[in-house]
Amino acid sequence: MSDLERYLITKFRIRQDRKVDLWPKNMQHPELILFDETDLHEAGVDWREAELGIEHPCRFWAYWEYSDKTKSTGNPYKDVVRLEPIEIIAPAPNAADLTDTNKWLIPACRERLEDAVSGFDFRRDVIERGRRGHP
Repeated sequence: MSDLERYLITKFRIRQDRKVDLWPKNMQHPELILFDETDLHEAGVDWREAELGIEHPCRFWAYWEYSDKTKSTGNPYKDVVRLEPIEIIAPAPNAADLTDTNKWLIPACRERLEDAVSGFDFRRDVIERGRRGHP
C-alpha cells in the first residue's frame, strides 16, 4: 500500500447497482468507484435526492490509494479510503479593519465608477454626433 492521494471530485453518478462513479476535476471519465451510495454522506452529499444514472455536480475530496489488486491490464485499482467535504470558512472580519478598508475602498470605487460613466457619456456623444453627420 502507498501513501494517500486525493482528488477534488466535481461530479458523481449513482449506477443502477448502487455503486457510485466519481469524476475528479478536469477528467472526462470517472477515476474512482464507491461501492455503496451511502458513503456519499461522509462527503456531505445527500445521495437520496440524486437520480440514478444521472451525473450530478458536487465538490468534495476523495482520498485514495493504489490497491493490491490489479486490472486485466496490469494496472492497480484505486481504493477510496475516505471522503471529506470542502468547507470554506471565512474568518469574521474585525470591525476596525472594515472601517479602515472602507476609508480608501469606497472613494476608490466611486472614482473608478465616475471615470467609467464619464467615458460612456463621451462615447455616447461621439456616436450621436456621428449619426447626425457631424465630425
